[in-house]
Amino acid sequence: MAQPIYIVRGFSNTEAGRISLIPAVAGLWLGIYWLYKYFNYWPSISEPYNFITESYYYLIVIPIDFCIVVWAHIVQYELTIYPNVNLITSILGIITCALLINKALKFSFFLLTQLGVRFSHIALVFFGPAFFGIFWYLGGFVLAWLFATH
Repeated sequence: MAQPIYIVRGFSNTEAGRISLIPAVAGLWLGIYWLYKYFNYWPSISEPYNFITESYYYLIVIPIDFCIVVWAHIVQYELTIYPNVNLITSILGIITCALLINKALKFSFFLLTQLGVRFSHIALVFFGPAFFGIFWYLGGFVLAWLFATH
């Protein structure tokens, strides 16, 4: 008996969701890279924005810098006389460093959930400074527009 052939046109909802995940992740990484460069200059930013960028500096930049320091140390130390082996060793060191940071974050989230802290509280701590900065900027913009004399 012959098997029926089905012709599918377009993407299903799950396939479209998976395909749209790729640009979302790429955009997230580009945003983190841009913020990484921006957060290094947090002392030169005016108040209260410097407090906001300082909090993200310690949440984002310090862990990334730690991995970069591990990379530079392994590459500079030259474990062997073979540069390709040193490169592979450095890549494995960075992967190990990223996995350790990932495990530390998962363990800290586990401890926080065991203490009764919900994910919404953790998200508020992470996104709260950004929301405060946005509302501060918009409030200043609206008040400057409202009380403009020209």
